[in-house]
Amino acid sequence: MLEKRDYDVVIIGTGPAGLQAAIHAARKKVSVLVLGKETKSSLFHAHVENFCCLFNVSGEEMLDVGRQQAANFGSVLLDEDVLSVSRDGQLFTITTESNITLQCKSVIIATGTARKKLGVPGEKEFLGRGVSYCVECDANF
Repeated sequence: MLEKRDYDVVIIGTGPAGLQAAIHAARKKVSVLVLGKETKSSLFHAHVENFCCLFNVSGEEMLDVGRQQAANFGSVLLDEDVLSVSRDGQLFTITTESNITLQCKSVIIATGTARKKLGVPGEKEFLGRGVSYCVECDANF
């Protein structure tokens, strides 16, 4: 459970962009909360072979390291989806899926992207086994 309900920065999204933002913000000694579910990151389900300084690594492992780094610098991570964000004067009010209400001075939205699906037969079944959404990443397959 959260010890506090007000933060300088709330980051929505637990993928690489959200975690990197959390690391940088926390290093500036502001209070940081990261909201979102790690398993919803596209990277979570990936296998990475082309990232600088790393050989074969799972996306889940990369995200775990990023979460540890963010936490080590003081970020708080909460495995909750955001239901609403509103602005009240100088502050933002955020409500999560379990009805936790938070306030913050700044919000960073790092919710990533979703691939546009074609909707053709076999697309879902053959994803990663012939069907790909990244030429640079998957052309060698």
